[in-house]
Amino acid sequence: SESYFCPDCCAGKRSIIGDVVWARFSHFRWWPAQVFTDDDVDERVKKTAHKPGEFPVYFFGERNFGYVSQRNIFPFDDKPEKQVSSGSRKKTFNAALGEASKTHKAIEKFKTQLREEWDASEGCPAFRVLKENEYLVPKKKREIAAPCNCSPDSGCGPLSRCINRELTIECSPESCPCGEKCQNQRIRKSQFKKVKPFRTPDGRGWGLIADEEVRTRDLVIEYLGQVINGKMLRERLSKSNCFGSNFYFMSIKGEPDLFIDPTKKGHLGRFINHSCEPNCECETWEVDGQRRVGIFAKRKINAGEELTYDYAASYLEKTEKQKCLCGTPSCSGFIGGAKKKVQPEVNPNLKNQINAFEMFVKSNVSKFKQDNPDIKRTKVKDGLKEEWEKLTEEQKAVYEKEAKEKAKAKPKRRKRSTSNRVVTEDDCLICGDGGTLIECSIRTCPKVYHPECLNIELPKGVWSCPRHSCDECGKWSTVICETCVSAWCTAHATPERISGNKCIECQNATADRN
Repeated sequence: SESYFCPDCCAGKRSIIGDVVWARFSHFRWWPAQVFTDDDVDERVKKTAHKPGEFPVYFFGERNFGYVSQRNIFPFDDKPEKQVSSGSRKKTFNAALGEASKTHKAIEKFKTQLREEWDASEGCPAFRVLKENEYLVPKKKREIAAPCNCSPDSGCGPLSRCINRELTIECSPESCPCGEKCQNQRIRKSQFKKVKPFRTPDGRGWGLIADEEVRTRDLVIEYLGQVINGKMLRERLSKSNCFGSNFYFMSIKGEPDLFIDPTKKGHLGRFINHSCEPNCECETWEVDGQRRVGIFAKRKINAGEELTYDYAASYLEKTEKQKCLCGTPSCSGFIGGAKKKVQPEVNPNLKNQINAFEMFVKSNVSKFKQDNPDIKRTKVKDGLKEEWEKLTEEQKAVYEKEAKEKAKAKPKRRKRSTSNRVVTEDDCLICGDGGTLIECSIRTCPKVYHPECLNIELPKGVWSCPRHSCDECGKWSTVICETCVSAWCTAHATPERISGNKCIECQNATADRN
């Protein structure tokens, strides 16, 4: 029979025969060991009592075997929380650790050679699949998102004006008023689209295609990997295998010293190629206080279409520019370079005919309505089109000439209206002074503040001012005082609190000054 390898083993999610691991036998401590099969041990070890599904491992330093299950082992790269640090076992443990490290390096070197040979023969690169980011740096404590302003029936959907969604923050199950109906937990619930990797035919290596139709603004997949800092990044970049055509590092927006590296551990998002005219884009969302990168669709994507995004937003400059192979009309030739401006091709003859017909309509629409008083308004242009078809080429040329002369005339430039443009104010709303001010992240809010006036520290990332939440319940405010930060929702905006555009306190203060 033919050999069979399960997807978990092929993806590196489970330890396979020969791997060096941390194993725990019975109630003993975690110990460095190597995975073996029943064929590799003698009859005495086989007769040891063990359950179905358990397999033998060789314990370094102890030089003996024991049967364990998958739940009693984990990869050697991930060190256990507690190790033997003192006592009579320390010397044996250190010897076992040295022997295991040497064996592990030899096996990893052999695996690397196999991966290179496999990639050279058009095989999919091997990596360990992650369900969430693996932090190699201290991880922030979990923070529950503030409750949003949505009603329980709205579901925090795209049209619900959810304050958390506008600030690119996912709702928390504990605080969201919509409960299980909440649609603003896509990254948390891994609501990804069906995708699959494929070998590109034009020499761009591996790519990712959509296996189902994707709508605009849908979450396609999360960019997962190992979260590292700048020092670790420089160490990995200094290694030769980090350079070349495969470059997976991505910076996290809002975290200047944190990066995602899915080279060895990640998800299928690592296969998405660059394009100067992409159909996807990267966005950083806050989930339980952690910044996570999601890849969203910029437009409708059909099943079987390749997924791409612009590396320029997350590209890390290397010693040499990387050549771009996307082949789009606006391609600059290098990733991160300035894109070419491409004008759409227009048939000059067709454009002249359209302009001539529009000139004919303007000249004859009044007379046509007088001659046909009973015609519907929506049918006027259709009737004029029939009259246009009856004209000779000489008559059409007259209107075409008139349209060209009008196009040559320089049109008057209209002044752009700036009435709808929101410009932030120059002084703090509370004290009225300038200086170091913080702006509200909501685009329609022009107010600025001193952090000291609000008794807060300098906020990092997105931040909304107190005017957008009710002073009583914290929901989205609908009534705001124009001279202070007091605000209320519809239910709490009573006459005892606010009258007109000012709250009662501000009105009393104005009366006292007068």
